[in-house]
Amino acid sequence: MQRILASDIRSEKHKDWGLERRRKGGPSAKVSLIIPTLDEADNLKLVLPTIPSIIDELIIVDGGSTDGTIEVVQELWPTARIIVDQQPGKGYALRRGFEAATGDILVMMDADGSMDALSAGT
Repeated sequence: MQRILASDIRSEKHKDWGLERRRKGGPSAKVSLIIPTLDEADNLKLVLPTIPSIIDELIIVDGGSTDGTIEVVQELWPTARIIVDQQPGKGYALRRGFEAATGDILVMMDADGSMDALSAGT
């Protein structure tokens, strides 16, 4: 896995890293999006449809939701990998997501919509 700093991704130098190669039909970096959740069904109805097509793998790490979060994910993103783990803490959930991810680039996002999902493609 090649390591790239977040500052590099935002810079002009790596603006289209992976995406440009994908457009040309060459090998590209696989992008995994990791979202930790706990009772985020309503938010995910708004967030999941906005995830850009550059995301190759969606990993949901759920902390034991009781509001239908998992069902919303299954309906809106059927290929998502869902990990149910009730170990407390967002940091732990992210570590579980990192362990499960198969992408070359890992992107983390909260389920509450505080980050525009479209920015994951830039």
